[in-house]
Amino acid sequence: MASIRLLIALVVLHSLQTAWSTPGAASCQVVDGQHHCSDSIRSPSMLQRKQAKNQMVDARRERIIDHMVDNSLRARGFYHHGRSQLLQRGNTSANAQTEGVLDPERIFFFTHHKTGTILALHIAQYMASILGEGETYYWWPPSEGFPCSSTKVANYQNIDAATVSRLQQECPGFRAVHFLREAGALTTSAYLYHSTPGNSDSVPGAGDDYYTLASKSLEEGLQVEAQAQNEFTLQDMLEVRNMTKDLPNVMRVGLEEFGQDFDGMTRKMFEFLLGPDHPKISEMVAASAVEDTSRWSESDIEATNHVADKAKTEATLDALFSLRNSSTVVTKTFSFDEPLGYDIPSL
Repeated sequence: MASIRLLIALVVLHSLQTAWSTPGAASCQVVDGQHHCSDSIRSPSMLQRKQAKNQMVDARRERIIDHMVDNSLRARGFYHHGRSQLLQRGNTSANAQTEGVLDPERIFFFTHHKTGTILALHIAQYMASILGEGETYYWWPPSEGFPCSSTKVANYQNIDAATVSRLQQECPGFRAVHFLREAGALTTSAYLYHSTPGNSDSVPGAGDDYYTLASKSLEEGLQVEAQAQNEFTLQDMLEVRNMTKDLPNVMRVGLEEFGQDFDGMTRKMFEFLLGPDHPKISEMVAASAVEDTSRWSESDIEATNHVADKAKTEATLDALFSLRNSSTVVTKTFSFDEPLGYDIPSL
C-alpha cells in the first residue's frame, strides 16, 4: 500500500539524516557527543536519500521475515494454549496504571537484535512526534553501556546490562518497555535475515554474517546462527530481563503479542508509559497501526517474497526443531525460553 511505504520512508528518513558514519547511533544531529532525532527534518542529500531508501528496504525485509515466521508458528499451534506466551511477567499487571496521567523523566524502548527493533524504533518516533519531543536511537552499545539520553524518548537497540546499570544511576525516573522473543522464533528470523544476499546487518563479531552462512548447508548455518544468538542476543536478553523483572517501571512484552492484537498491545504500552488517561494515547495507537503487518496488502508482502517466502520459512523452522534433538548448540538455544518467561516449545 502506497501510504504504508510513504510513512515508513518518512520515518526512516527522519532517523537517518546525519551521522551516517557514526557507529552506535543513527540520528538527526549530534550534540555533546549524543545523537538526537528532533521534529525538524532537513533536506536530505542524494547520498542520504539513497541510504534511506536502502534502509527502508531492509526495514521492510526485517518486518516481513518476522511476520512470516510468527505466522508460520501460529499456524502450527505454537502460540495457542499458553505454550509460547510469556508466563507470569511478575511486574506487568502489578504496574498497570488504573487511572491518571504519568510524566516520567524519560521514556525508553529496550530491544535486542531480531526482537522487533524496527517496530520499536518506529513506534518510539511516532510517539515522540505526537508528544512534540525529541527522540534518540542507540544502536550497538560500547562496553561501558550507553548513557541516559538527553531527549525525552529513546530507543535502546541491543540493550545490555551495562546500559541498564547506567540508566538506573543517571535517570532512575524512566519508564520503559522491554521487548522479548521466544528463542526459536528469534533464531529462525535471524538466520533468514542474515542469510539474505546483500544483508550487512549481523551481530558484530558473532560470525553469523551472510558470507559465512552462504557457504554452509541449512542445518550447518542454523547451528552457526544458534551459537551466535546463545552467546550474544539471548544472553543479553536474559541478563536484562533478570535485572528488570522486579522493577515497577519496566514492562515486558513478547513480539508475538503484536500479532494477536496489535492495537491492544500498543495501547497497553502507551498506557503503561504515560498513564491510561493521557489525551494523546488514541492518536499514538492510530499512528502506530501502520506498522501492523497483518494490515499490509498482498502486494506489500509479495514485494519481499523473494526473501521471506513461506516454503523457505517452513523449511527453516522444520530444520531448527529437528536440530533441537541432535545439536547441543540448538538445545541450548531453546533452554533460554523458560528463564525468559516462555514455556519450552513442545513441537
